[in-house]
Amino acid sequence: MRDLFLGRNIVGDITNHTYQATVLRTGGGNAPEDHILEPIGAKMADVLGYRNEPSVGYPTTGTTDDWAYAAVGALGYTFENGAIGFHPAYDREIGTFWKQHMEAYEIMLGVSANPAYHSVIKGRIGNGPAKLTITKAFKTPLSPGNPVNKEAVSEKIKMTMRTDPDGAFEWHVGPSSRPYEKRAESYTLSIETGGRSKTIQVQVERGETLNLGTIKL
Repeated sequence: MRDLFLGRNIVGDITNHTYQATVLRTGGGNAPEDHILEPIGAKMADVLGYRNEPSVGYPTTGTTDDWAYAAVGALGYTFENGAIGFHPAYDREIGTFWKQHMEAYEIMLGVSANPAYHSVIKGRIGNGPAKLTITKAFKTPLSPGNPVNKEAVSEKIKMTMRTDPDGAFEWHVGPSSRPYEKRAESYTLSIETGGRSKTIQVQVERGETLNLGTIKL
């Protein structure tokens, strides 16, 4: 999952667990953007008939949605499915309300597709079609007493795309600054075309569409 998130433009995620009949959200109610996360969770909880809760009720480490939010800014949720046990019969749980689950997933799909909830970088390479690469290296702190006995793990975002034939591009990405970081962070945007290359620093926030205009190499 870590490699998947670091190499692709994933701006939202849902993990599925059993069982509490709740929709949980990343950060346990303490995320810097809980004002964004809470109402989205409420919409999904409503169609599922679940509770909309910030936390499962006890601390956890290494969860996908918490890591993804902290590392790449993806808006994350956990569905604690059902209310009758960890391994219920299919026809007593999912088989009885799969349509509601699909509706909840479509709510999250709409959120992920909405530029108001992620970031957009657009522009045009004046020299024609080009290969674009976004990178950002950072360290994620680890909990005390972790199995590898390290303070942090090194991570690197690396994503690529190609422009349109005329050099135009519109890249939907997560915000360049991680939510829990107090200082602004930038992406490194590398451009390659016709044997030439150029690198620029790009800072873009959630909900922002940054137009770089025409870039000539």
